[in-house]
Amino acid sequence: HVRIGPADSVSGNRLGEGEADAMLAFDVLGAVTPANLTRMSPGRTTAIVSVTRTPTGAMILDPDLAFPDVDRLVEGTEAAVTTVLASR
Repeated sequence: HVRIGPADSVSGNRLGEGEADAMLAFDVLGAVTPANLTRMSPGRTTAIVSVTRTPTGAMILDPDLAFPDVDRLVEGTEAAVTTVLASR
């Protein structure tokens, strides 16, 4: 979580709950973690999410682990933001 703005408007580098204006998610699995979802606000946050299936380390070590349904992951993000722009 990063704050960008004039020096006098930034009181810390971490965002509080619901304070994110935008989220750039290069990993859909990372986007839907509770720590990230709590930073978003349905009336405030726009999310740009890559839905490319990037396996976790556990998925690489255990080929029987299935990647979660991407549409459901995006739905989890949609509930927390104003707009989701997903790219494949």
